Amino acid sequence: MSSTVFILGAGASKDAGAPLMGEFFKVAEDFLDADRTDGLEDDFILIRKARQALAQVNSKSKLDIHNLESVFTALEAAEFLGKLPGNGLPKIQKTQRSFLNVIARTFELSLKFPIINARTNFGDQLHDVGIPEPYQNFADLVKQLQGLTPPQTVSVITFNYDLACDFAFYKSKIPIDYVTTQVKTAAV
Repeated sequence: MSSTVFILGAGASKDAGAPLMGEFFKVAEDFLDADRTDGLEDDFILIRKARQALAQVNSKSKLDIHNLESVFTALEAAEFLGKLPGNGLPKIQKTQRSFLNVIARTFELSLKFPIINARTNFGDQLHDVGIPEPYQNFADLVKQLQGLTPPQTVSVITFNYDLACDFAFYKSKIPIDYVTTQVKTAAV
């Protein structure tokens, strides 16, 4: 049996509407300014303030406060060190939770899941959530590989923050095994 491995980087969901790492904060700020945070305004404001605090650190280090991953890593380092300009450990931990909320809400608002309208035989209107681009094509490719003789095993490693790929597999009835068992490594 042969195997195929796909590695999806952050750009895989760009066509589905997801912002890239360097665009993320601009998109999040636009949602905040448009009052589209759906009850998470305090989290969005806290992240804005955290980025401003990190800008102070930026004068003494190389830190891209416009990049999602850089800010995420800086907040993890701040927790480890127990300090961020103007914030103690409890505030840093709250900021990290807020950041996760901002990431989730920004992707929820950005991703374009098509709404499919259909009519039943009785004329009733039905609505269904469709698979965002380009994930329908990706799911079709995976199904095609699994249907070969002999069938291919397909693994997907993704660095995305969104669940568009998972949703595409679910809608396409492709079973998912998240391989959550702990891998043991030998001491070197």
